[in-house]
Amino acid sequence: MDGWSKRQWRVLLAVYLCFLLFLMFFAFNRLAQAQDGTMRFSFVIYQIPLSLPALPLSGFRLRQFLFSLGNVVLFSPFGALLPLSFPKRLGGYGRAASVFLVSITLVELLQMITRLGSFDLEDILVNFLGFSIGFLCWRFCRRRKSALGRAALFLVLLLAFTALLLLAAEGINAWLFW
Repeated sequence: MDGWSKRQWRVLLAVYLCFLLFLMFFAFNRLAQAQDGTMRFSFVIYQIPLSLPALPLSGFRLRQFLFSLGNVVLFSPFGALLPLSFPKRLGGYGRAASVFLVSITLVELLQMITRLGSFDLEDILVNFLGFSIGFLCWRFCRRRKSALGRAALFLVLLLAFTALLLLAAEGINAWLFW
């Protein structure tokens, strides 16, 4: 992509991973939460934890919506950075998705063990959906000639696919979980 080498993509992936690990282990007052010594986990998927903000919009509902949406958007760069960094090994969806699922599961387990977060299957599901959206956007954008065109298309597709995901989650939750 416009002269970027695999090495440069890998450096960007490493910086992105450091940022994510900071968020997952140290941000959001996690050190204070770890003091109580409680191991937190949820091995059941009660619903797809994505929904459109319900009205009347309270502070809790808005935080819940933004947190879930943030998990999708925050993990979508993985879907592009893995195949860009390792095009021969992780250029296909199956291998990239497998690496992502193993990695995010290990990180969730580490959060539970260190008590700096929780192991939550619903989080893994939402993070995986974000990864998948990022991979799909990358697939649509990779043949564009201009870097600006690729970036713009990636963002538009990310917003569109995320909106579709929210609508689909609403329908699936209403059909299966209510």
